[in-house]
Amino acid sequence: MKFKTDTIGDCLIFSIHGEIDRRAAGPLYDALVDVLEAGWTRLIVDLSDAGRLTRAGVRGLVVAGKLMQGVRGEMRLAGPDAAARALLMGLGFGTLLKCEDDVDTALASICRAEAVRLDRIARSHAEVMTAPARPCETPRTGSDGRHMTFARYFEIAQVEHARKLLSEGALTTDQVAAACGFETPEILRQQVQEHLGLSLTDLARRRRGQLHGSRQRQRLLS
Repeated sequence: MKFKTDTIGDCLIFSIHGEIDRRAAGPLYDALVDVLEAGWTRLIVDLSDAGRLTRAGVRGLVVAGKLMQGVRGEMRLAGPDAAARALLMGLGFGTLLKCEDDVDTALASICRAEAVRLDRIARSHAEVMTAPARPCETPRTGSDGRHMTFARYFEIAQVEHARKLLSEGALTTDQVAAACGFETPEILRQQVQEHLGLSLTDLARRRRGQLHGSRQRQRLLS
């Protein structure tokens, strides 16, 4: 079995040539996890030139799918034959490992899923920004116990929401800045540094560390 990688925009195309059986399961597992640890959150596994997919060979695909879910990413299988689709459905992985006819339809499927996610984020932010003010029954206080103004409270809430989105890794810095109401990505960087004492690079390292930990746990369980 051989692997080949290519890119379309910010999506990685991972092509497999040869049978995906018990002997191929380990190398496939390692290769796909390495892709995720490199920070890719949009992945298409091209099976159009792959050979027979066996029950033992599914393991690497399943682990990659679960890890991609953990970082709120999108993964599709492109071009699996009827036997491979039937095997995945029979094993109960039809939802985790979504199949498309070819790379183009897989890419379109990922784009639609991303559009839905961005729309949900935008709607959530709009609801927060337009919600009617309610009396504050409990005074807002900072870590030093002092009263906190609403502007300061909202600023901290913005940064915390941005931290969550950045840690998930599904959105770019520009998209996170827009979703959280920052005028520019640079303002987002400044606010994260001020409130969290971390750079965006530090947050990215933490996310890669979480992926590495997930990889180790999956190995222990496999």
